[in-house]
Amino acid sequence: MTPALLIHYCSTLVWIFPPIRQYRGNFFYFFLILAFCDIIAPVAQGVFHYNPSIVYIFGSYFLILSIVGINLQKPNILSAAVGFLITFLLVYSSWLDLIWIIVIIHLVIVCLIIKSVLAQFIIEHKAGIFHILLILYELTIIFKFLFLILEESTGYLFFYSTTFVQIAFGIAFMIFSDFEKASQHGVQNK
Repeated sequence: MTPALLIHYCSTLVWIFPPIRQYRGNFFYFFLILAFCDIIAPVAQGVFHYNPSIVYIFGSYFLILSIVGINLQKPNILSAAVGFLITFLLVYSSWLDLIWIIVIIHLVIVCLIIKSVLAQFIIEHKAGIFHILLILYELTIIFKFLFLILEESTGYLFFYSTTFVQIAFGIAFMIFSDFEKASQHGVQNK
């Protein structure tokens, strides 16, 4: 078994558990979608010979919907339009374009999380470690794919190195949750 495959299997195994820990929190669906993507992407690649980036793009789209709080059970014109646009882009895009789409979507996710953290900090004068870890985790996703795009010779090394770091984040998300008291695991501004 190659080290890259071992890291991938460990990552998939670890990321199954954060949704269980986050079950009653605001980010339950976020972590559930991440877990599904980690399971579905290699299956799509191995069995159906699809580019795993396609799974990650759809997963990233649903991550945004889970953060914004759009009810996926009710039809929504905006979410349907964006979903259609993503599908159109997937059909007519190259591998490199797909990676850039993932980077852009995760930049939007980081901005949404930062907005949420700033709103919480302004209202409650508290910033939880959970949200800081979530921002850092999202930044690792962005860097992971940027390394893959920009570093031709060492991109895959950085890709798997950041995957290893993301395993540590997965373990942290098994410990910290969104719905714990901020005073228990947070930074308070007095």
